[in-house]
Amino acid sequence: MRRLALGLLVAVLATSVAGDDLESTLSPDRPQDRAILGYLELAKAETATAADLTELGVLLAERDRLADAAHWLRKAVKVDKHSFAAWYRLGLVEQRQGYSHDAAQTFARALEERPEDAYARFMLALAEERCGSNDAAIADYALAFRALPELANPRHNPLVLDSSLQTEASLRYYKETVTARTMPLTALDPAAVKAMMAVRPPPPAEGAAPATAADPASVPEAESIAVPPPTPLPKPTPPPGAPGGANPRGQPATR
Repeated sequence: MRRLALGLLVAVLATSVAGDDLESTLSPDRPQDRAILGYLELAKAETATAADLTELGVLLAERDRLADAAHWLRKAVKVDKHSFAAWYRLGLVEQRQGYSHDAAQTFARALEERPEDAYARFMLALAEERCGSNDAAIADYALAFRALPELANPRHNPLVLDSSLQTEASLRYYKETVTARTMPLTALDPAAVKAMMAVRPPPPAEGAAPATAADPASVPEAESIAVPPPTPLPKPTPPPGAPGGANPRGQPATR
């Protein structure tokens, strides 16, 4: 009889928790809860944006309502399938729930929207490691460290202490990075280069066509050098007595 009563009590408690209404657990006296209630009203009115639903999911995760947080974050990515912010935060919630496979898929989806994001890449690697996909995890750790080296520093990112693949990941990162390293290229005369940067080309003359570089082979030789016209020679003067010449005696010219 006592076991029966205890079983009924457990069943009643389980029913009350399962049917727990989210709004009934919130207090308008708390600013965080007021924000949650406000976003819930927007969701009920079907006017909530993907950003609104993402904020709602974050607030619920902070209240440790992970299942509710995941629910609204999935709503957010349905409203906007290209929302990196929603995908990334959904992955974080799934990881906190212990759903590493789901988290890995969600982080991979987030990276489709923003492939260069180092944090999402690191979290994908961590989820892959927890799923036993060590090779993929090492590759993604190295990519994350290449994009943001601070992620390999436990002071900046304590989550690296939860990973047992950091030696391999660091070696992969080093090999990928050191092969591209070389001595820095420097100018021969930095002062001359700086002075050249400060020189402005003269403005073109008014009405003049902009100068263009011509192919020497395409310019005819006659056009490449301007040849001045020849200077005309003076007309010669006929000698005296010749036709057209002077007549010193004043006699008529014979024909």
